[in-house]
Amino acid sequence: MTKLWVASWVLLLSAISVKISWADCPADLAKLASASSDKQTSTFASWSFKERNLSLTPSQIFPPDYIKAVEEKLGPLEMEVTFSSRESAVKIRGIVRNQTYFTVSLFENLRFPGKLLIDQLRLENPLEINSGAKLGPDQRAKGLPPETFRFIQRNIFELAKAGGHDQVFTNSQQHFAVAMLYRRIVGMEPAEGAASKLFSELEKVYLFARRELPESFRPKDVQEFTEWLGTVSSKPAGYKSSRVEKLERYFKTGELDPSVQIYKDKEGNPICAVFTDEEKTASKVLFIYHFWGQPRVLDWLEIATSKTLGLVKKL
Repeated sequence: MTKLWVASWVLLLSAISVKISWADCPADLAKLASASSDKQTSTFASWSFKERNLSLTPSQIFPPDYIKAVEEKLGPLEMEVTFSSRESAVKIRGIVRNQTYFTVSLFENLRFPGKLLIDQLRLENPLEINSGAKLGPDQRAKGLPPETFRFIQRNIFELAKAGGHDQVFTNSQQHFAVAMLYRRIVGMEPAEGAASKLFSELEKVYLFARRELPESFRPKDVQEFTEWLGTVSSKPAGYKSSRVEKLERYFKTGELDPSVQIYKDKEGNPICAVFTDEEKTASKVLFIYHFWGQPRVLDWLEIATSKTLGLVKKL
């Protein structure tokens, strides 16, 4: 789980005029959007990828009350910092009882030294690991108190600034929920140009799914919609090659297989396909987008590998 948090951010620890309603989010995600605390965050010594001189203690990342609760119940909370031998990158891990509950990787941007790439974020709460609460596919934030989340998020930004960076960015989110949480929780914005255009289209598809589809076909929440788009490691829930072939034939010829129902947006463009075939899948729905110039089945892996959906935050 949704990042840079509860998401690529679960941070630690994703041009239409209508804004997404975050009442649609599961309660354990929406509550993270509450106002930030004014508590002082930790300070960090200057560090650099060249010098490989970053070291951290738990108190520089996590709030003292949280550390105390973890250590009283489970034992020491340890931080591990590992610089890559092959690239300008550093991986940070938070470990309890030899189990990793927090990871984030920072990558140097040689073309734009002031921009820090943050990726591979994952945050779990060892105090709530059996609660079953989760953000969504691939990333989890189980039972993390909102104030703890915000504390960690602010300190990661401070850590980035101590490394000489004035921006953080991500360009290969694991899935839709992660991209949306980057925006909602971390305050990241799509980069100008292609990223902004792509994000706007994704928002449009989401709003159509939640508000315009017949109720029996609507995703119940962000997590289900995310599964319907797929992730970097899984195909869309309604994906079958035979279904994609039917849609591609429709895109080229206008001929529609009788097992397919097409829904169109207000401009008359196809935006969703519902299948009545006998294929055994978790969903009967595939979404359609037009970012690349022609209608295509919306498969999140294509978006992630294109690295087009760049999100940026100035520090």
